[in-house]
Amino acid sequence: MPTRLSRLRLSGLAALGLILTGFAATAQEEYTDYGKTRGWDVLSITYDGSFMRCSGVSMDFPFTLEKSSEGWSLTIDGPLDNPPEVVGYVDVDRASFEGTFYPQGNGRYAMFLEDGLVESIRDGSRLQVEANGQITPAALSGSSAAMLKIEECVDRAGQVAAAPATPKPAAAPKPKLAQTAPPIEDDASNMGLGCPGYGDAPSPQSSDPAQVEFVNRSDIAVSISWLDFAGAPVEYAGLLPGEAVTLDTYVGHLWLAKDFNMECHGGIWGANPDFTSYEIY
Repeated sequence: MPTRLSRLRLSGLAALGLILTGFAATAQEEYTDYGKTRGWDVLSITYDGSFMRCSGVSMDFPFTLEKSSEGWSLTIDGPLDNPPEVVGYVDVDRASFEGTFYPQGNGRYAMFLEDGLVESIRDGSRLQVEANGQITPAALSGSSAAMLKIEECVDRAGQVAAAPATPKPAAAPKPKLAQTAPPIEDDASNMGLGCPGYGDAPSPQSSDPAQVEFVNRSDIAVSISWLDFAGAPVEYAGLLPGEAVTLDTYVGHLWLAKDFNMECHGGIWGANPDFTSYEIY
């Protein structure tokens, strides 16, 4: 068991917000697919038609990460006797946090997450919850990208941006491969300022392996997408300011970095032989 480095208790105001959310969970909540990223599904949750929060779930993560206007929470399965609260611990790598889980209805309990714990989950590799007399471990694979997607969902009040309109072709256009409209829940297809037109910049066929590194020097979170053979963006990673990622690819394949406003930073980047590094501003 990791050393208890810090202990956080749920504030009365946050507890009240979670409890009120719990009452909503027993009534007319509706769940709508918002998007997918790195093995996570992000859902928009409304109550009587009003946006409430966004939730992230994964087959490899036995808990639920949620964010509302009040902040982040972690939801677990509660004990069968439904106590008014459950005190437990959340351990992330070598850090440990104490908190209180409150009932949310349907046997689920939620803990409000303070900023330090939020950042630990975002940057961590392993998470473990100790509650109900049980210890449940989980991997945090893709948690950074998932939390970026959840934040985007909250910023948009759960509304999925519409797919870009197909421009009218100019006279005597060059023939192109037939393209399938991107799934509406995947907003990686939305192309904004500084981005190529959807389908206008396909990656060439290549069998020569390479690696490409992206370093986010900007002050905004960005997603890294590969442009496939039809020119459609495929999201591979999410980067907070100061973060970096190295991805396996092929020589000549095209990549771009896009923020939550659908604006591209630096245009299109190509992978050179062996290794290429790009800085995002």
